[in-house]
Amino acid sequence: MELRVLGPVELYVGDQVWEVGPPQRRHVLAALAVDAGRPVTTETLIDRVWDEAPDGARRALQVHLSNLRGLLERVSRQEDAPAGLARRSGDISWISTRPRWTCTGSGSSCCGPGPAPPPTPRR
Repeated sequence: MELRVLGPVELYVGDQVWEVGPPQRRHVLAALAVDAGRPVTTETLIDRVWDEAPDGARRALQVHLSNLRGLLERVSRQEDAPAGLARRSGDISWISTRPRWTCTGSGSSCCGPGPAPPPTPRR
């Protein structure tokens, strides 16, 4: 699994691009990826995704997380590498046994094997 975070947020398995969904869902995935493997509070995710949280931001976030869980389950089955979202004490974390970041776009310099910290997601 490869998550591209500079330019459009894209999820790849091999050479296949997986449709993440609407832009806001891509922002949620990027906001989780910043702290992959570590818990992130709901409030932190809301702050990363919205400049000013609208009414219903918590509910919208839960819908995006539910859709991302399904996507990551499908990707995991195809790639045979566990990845998904875990909830602990109200915090959410993105779990992947083999994370790989690829930063693409002009001026990008973080490419290669193994995890590299992605940039803060756009709002």
